Amino acid sequence: MRKITTAVLMIFSMVALFATPAQAASYKLKLTVIQTDGVVRLYDDGDQSQKGGDKQCSNKSHLLWNPEPWSVSTILLDKLVTKDTKIKVLGASGQTVGVGKITAAKFVKKSRYLEDPEIGFVVEGYCKFSSTITVKGSDFYEIKVGKLDSIDASMSELKKKKWSYTVKVSN
Repeated sequence: MRKITTAVLMIFSMVALFATPAQAASYKLKLTVIQTDGVVRLYDDGDQSQKGGDKQCSNKSHLLWNPEPWSVSTILLDKLVTKDTKIKVLGASGQTVGVGKITAAKFVKKSRYLEDPEIGFVVEGYCKFSSTITVKGSDFYEIKVGKLDSIDASMSELKKKKWSYTVKVSN
């Protein structure tokens, strides 16, 4: 019995020697995706423009872009990312080290200006999507956000960025 216990302890010691601390740990990856071509133009009616922008950014199928807020002409842009877009993170050897989905969609004001005294102010902005995902340690990561091209990042790069990564996308 003593020989078996000693052998088992030796095996665990050898496994501990070869496992790197990075592979044993888990990290919180803060991912932000900005759709740069989806400029949203809205009337500024107090804080209604923020609420309207948040609603448009949360829309699951398309982004409503109104080039002239006072006219009826609008353009529907396909969204590359939506509030429920799935995220999958693969490690260096291709194994899944984290999964999640976009959990927040927010309208970000870019500018506010007086379009016409009769019409009032117009607010322009874009949609910002974010999520925090727990990932297992790996020397290299491949981050897949919905149908977007994969994002490659090393552990050292993510550590420098304090586990926060921003991606800008456009149609």
